[in-house]
Amino acid sequence: MTQQTAFSQRFRGHLALARISNTPTVLSNVLAGAALAGGVWDSKVVPVMAAMAMFFTAGMYLNDVCDYARDRVLRPDRPLVQGIVSRRAALGITVLLFVLGSAVLLDVSREAFLAGLVLVGCIVLYDVWHTGFLVAPLLMACNRGLVYVVAFIAAGADQAGPLRWVVAMAMAYVTGLTAIARFETLPGVLARWPVLFLLFPVVYFALHFRSWWYLGLVLLFGAWIGWSIMLVRRRQPARGITQLIAGISVFDALVLLMLWQNLAALVALALFGLMLFLQRFVKGT
Repeated sequence: MTQQTAFSQRFRGHLALARISNTPTVLSNVLAGAALAGGVWDSKVVPVMAAMAMFFTAGMYLNDVCDYARDRVLRPDRPLVQGIVSRRAALGITVLLFVLGSAVLLDVSREAFLAGLVLVGCIVLYDVWHTGFLVAPLLMACNRGLVYVVAFIAAGADQAGPLRWVVAMAMAYVTGLTAIARFETLPGVLARWPVLFLLFPVVYFALHFRSWWYLGLVLLFGAWIGWSIMLVRRRQPARGITQLIAGISVFDALVLLMLWQNLAALVALALFGLMLFLQRFVKGT
């Protein structure tokens, strides 16, 4: 193996560990969180995006570190198991990204930094506990919900407004998609309850009519969820779950349209398309 080939393998291994194709959904979360605070185009949005992307990536690396023993049996293709990236290197990158992301938030504001520390703690808790832990979908949902909260706090808002409802709906959606991946092989109601959580946001958005374009996107969002669930049921779980993850950016686009942030909504939809494009090269699950 040449040095160039070895470098190329390690590079692809790091992209796979980072699950870089899912990162656009975190960026759209920040847009929505900032918009809820009235600061979608604030200068703080870009650094918060960078910090959240670093936290997300750190969490992905730590996930593989914690799952190493399990992946040796169930997912022997993962970069750590194959030895493409060492566990020590993965853990070092995890710590570095958490520190850098926290430093960026501290530069934004003390309040954003403290909220970021809560998010870091939740990410670590999920990665350490998620395997075989029944409440893991809720922990994952908390991680995602906190991204909106950090962006909201960083924008300097002093009143929650619709933040509570949006975070609740985002957490319901993420709980549903995480649970459907874990429980889709179970019989009866155990396999169906996650679908209800996925549909809660659709109902919520439908009750907040803004325009016919908005309603059309709500209907497309519901159809996207239905198609994704169908793929999972037809034994294409990886594709179905990937589509549900991409749907997070559609969720954010609807939040932005609900707040009359049309241009930002187009950015969120572009991030949705970017994730689907990146999935061709790097798996998100």
